[in-house]
Amino acid sequence: MRTLLLLRRLALPLVALFCLLLGACQEQPTGTGPAGNESVSGTLSDEIGNLVPGAIVEAVGAADARIALDTTNDYGAFTLAGLPANLTGVQLRVVHTEFKPFTTSIQSIVALAGGKEGVLLSLLHDDSCCAKLVVTVTGANGVPLGNTEVRLRRGDHLISTGHTDSTGHITFTNVCNGEFNLRLSRDGYHVMERGGVHVTNCDTTRLEFAMNANENEHHDDTCCNGKLRIMPRDSATHAVLSGASVRITKLGGTARTITSNGDGTIFRELCSGTYNVRIAKEGYRVIEFQITVNCNDSVYTDRYLAHLEEHHGDDSCCNGRVDIIPRDSATNAILNGATVKLYKGATLLSTKTTTNGHTVFEGLCIGTYSISIFKDGYKHIEYSFTLTCNQHVEITRTLAAEHAADTCCHGAITIIARDSASNAVLANTGVRLSKGGVNIGTGTTNANGVVGFDGLCEGTYVVNMTRDGYHAREFTVVITCNQHREVTGKMLHNEGDTTCCNAVMRFRVKDSTVAEGGWLTGVTVTIKRGNDVIATGTTNGEGNYAHDGICGNATYTVTFTKEHFHLKTVTFTLTTCRTIEETIRIVPE
Repeated sequence: MRTLLLLRRLALPLVALFCLLLGACQEQPTGTGPAGNESVSGTLSDEIGNLVPGAIVEAVGAADARIALDTTNDYGAFTLAGLPANLTGVQLRVVHTEFKPFTTSIQSIVALAGGKEGVLLSLLHDDSCCAKLVVTVTGANGVPLGNTEVRLRRGDHLISTGHTDSTGHITFTNVCNGEFNLRLSRDGYHVMERGGVHVTNCDTTRLEFAMNANENEHHDDTCCNGKLRIMPRDSATHAVLSGASVRITKLGGTARTITSNGDGTIFRELCSGTYNVRIAKEGYRVIEFQITVNCNDSVYTDRYLAHLEEHHGDDSCCNGRVDIIPRDSATNAILNGATVKLYKGATLLSTKTTTNGHTVFEGLCIGTYSISIFKDGYKHIEYSFTLTCNQHVEITRTLAAEHAADTCCHGAITIIARDSASNAVLANTGVRLSKGGVNIGTGTTNANGVVGFDGLCEGTYVVNMTRDGYHAREFTVVITCNQHREVTGKMLHNEGDTTCCNAVMRFRVKDSTVAEGGWLTGVTVTIKRGNDVIATGTTNGEGNYAHDGICGNATYTVTFTKEHFHLKTVTFTLTTCRTIEETIRIVPE
């Protein structure tokens, strides 16, 4: 089969026209090839018609001299400009990491397309990429949603773009092994994302999404073009750290992971909200924090990683270790090759594969964690455990074969919706239950404010509650084997924003290089809610600063600045009015 398939010019006419109107990201040509005023433009897709962004398309002449160069945009469009009038001997070359490379005559593709515009080309995936990803999209009412744009990404690199058919389905074929994330958008609906999608071997992975209508907007979310740049640095030298794994996650399972280079890491197309961030690099202590991206904002932050041999107060309890040993439930034999995922809350921290019977996670702080274990031919399991300061634990869990009867999938969660002020039950509250970013079920509370979900396997579930006149609420519920849990979800009325305004923030700021003492006076502390400055002031002679009268149900960004020290930013989300007391360490320049 030829590596590059030439499609008929009339195929996908609307897609081609849309891509051409958008225009491709034209780069200036380099090399010594003959220049001219002609151009060839078109659209690149894969074997089944999904658009291919990020492919390098170039025109080369004699002696491999480059004449023109472009990279296909998000919709697979490209334009090769500055071509000579006589295209004899000019070759078209296409290169993409996920596809087979190809070189052919530009004259031949122009002839088959019947012109120099609207050329439609199709690449074949690399032979080693043989997995399949099937996505089904419905509305909250279960009705299939056609024409939903679905973007497949690895980290922050866009792999392919396509649209669901009239039945709400889209298939990505010949997917390479790795971890991917998906982004769904449709006119009149909130943008959805799902991270932590692992593709292995030649398996078929099926995912289902239920999109919520955007009742206040007639178009797609307009607040999903934010950018977050995270710069990991060595805490001693302040040098930028390449090779650090930076993962951002929103509650519900949306995750992206990028490995830092000399420019740090840049995450694009972020919807507004608060993200959990985890930075890990061999030889350094893992750090975790939250950061808020407002509507289409560009946020930049430096984060300093300490070497493992350094001992600071806030890191002294982050040397925990857990060793997971999966076994066959029938034979008790050790299971190698199992995929083990470690979560803290809704944040996916790490994914590893069992070797020599063990899966080890290190550098863990105090807290409650959950584990998911997957292996071909076995039913996956989930469970939770808690680590104390620098605790080392070994946990053995058994997996049942797929044909074995389920023994831990008879759990149930009952949700009772109540008003946070009056404690009255709330009927007609929409409740959605998901697990690992996959929708498990939706329901509406009855006259008693109750809705239930049963047939649940052990693990961590995310509950999302919505009701007219109330702020949406999202929280997690953990159930053990066949456990039945009843959980009350209290919702804050829209008009109740200012009824809780007695929260307090207290900070004590010190020099991070000083083990004992080192309290800093004159540090400027600024507290912001969105773009509004709530309070500003300076630390006293003991490094203390406090502010009260802060409202709940909001996210606050606090910055600490002092001459000859690096700026530090910390984000806090207050669902209720409480007192926050933190020791803040800032790094000298």
